[in-house]
Formats: sequence, C-alpha cells, structure tokens
Amino acid sequence: MLTTKTNIYYVNVLHVISMDPLESENDRRTKELAAKISQLKNIAIEIDDDTAEHNRFLETMRSDFGTARDFLGGSSRRLTDALISGKSDRRTMYYVIGGIVFSFIFLYYIVSSFRRVTKGYPLKIHPIIVENTTVDFNRDFIRRILQRIEYNTLRGAVIDLGLQEALPAVMSETMQQDERFLRIIHKVLLEYEVKEGELICPETGRKFPISRGIPNMLL
Repeated sequence: MLTTKTNIYYVNVLHVISMDPLESENDRRTKELAAKISQLKNIAIEIDDDTAEHNRFLETMRSDFGTARDFLGGSSRRLTDALISGKSDRRTMYYVIGGIVFSFIFLYYIVSSFRRVTKGYPLKIHPIIVENTTVDFNRDFIRRILQRIEYNTLRGAVIDLGLQEALPAVMSETMQQDERFLRIIHKVLLEYEVKEGELICPETGRKFPISRGIPNMLL
C-alpha cells in the first residue's frame, strides 16, 4: 500500500511531466513572436530609410527649381536691359531668348512627368513569389465581404496572378449562394499572398515593389 509521501511524490512527478510540453510550447511561441517582432523592426527601419531618401530627393528637386527660377529671373532681367539700352547686339538677345524658351520647355517636361494621375486604379499585379496557405472557410464572412469588394477588380487580380481558380465574367445573385463559388472566392482572397512582386500603375507604368508581402507605395 502506498504511503502519503509516496502519493505526493507521484503527484509532483506527474505535474512536472504534464508541464514540460506546455513550457516547450510557450518557449516555441515566444521565439516565434520574437522573430516576428525582429522582422517588423527591420521593415520599420527600411521604411524610415526610404522616407529619408525621398526627403533628400524632394530637397534636391526644390533646389533645382530654385536654380531654374533664378536663371529665368536673370535671363528676363538681361533681356529687359538689352531692350531698354537699345543695343544692336542681336546675337546676344537671340541667345537669351533661346535660353528662356529652352528653360520653359525643360520645366514643362519636368512638371508633365509629375502630372496628376487620372486613371491609377486598379493597379496591375506582377507576381514573382506567391505563397499559398490554408485558412478555415467561413461562409457567412465570404458572403458579407462579397458585398464590399469590386468583383471585376478581384477577377483582374486573379488573372494577373495566373491562378488556377477561374472566376466567371459576371457574378449573379444565385452564385453568391453557391457553396463552390464561395469557396473559390475564399481561396483567392485569403489563401494566396504575393510575397515578392510589383504593383504597376495602369496609366503611367510606375512600379511599386512588393517585399515580404508589403507594397512600398512611397517610391
């Protein structure tokens, strides 16, 4: 017959054995969380570096515009002085006028390159690395989200990604109740992720890189 001390000993041993898997799981999850935090920190540092680089670019542009403004102001003053003084040196005057015309053409080219985009949506997707994960299917959630998305844009994204799942050209009310169709929508919305690639403006062709699943729209 087991004594009270023996019973206490076995209880403690069983408690330690049962706690070991829990502690191992906690350690594993702690390491995973630390790795994700480190990854987010690196992404934040990269965003900060990109922001600093863009600020330097804007400062350079402002300096260039200031230089062009001073040049135009000086050219205008020289032209005015030449006209007022009545000099007969037409060659100098032609050079000044040519410089002003060239400066206006150059400024027009610069400004037009930064013109307002009138048709920048939807962005085209150029995938390089696409990952496929498994997510639990929720019928009600997919039905609700279908009311809030642009179906044609989603269909275009599926075509850009070259997915095996094909979406019909038009989505009817009946299809929104169809289990098979809802599962296809679930898969293309939640189970595919572009890890590396580009988003491309349909009007200007400007490219925004996607790195580790995050698009950089600051370029």
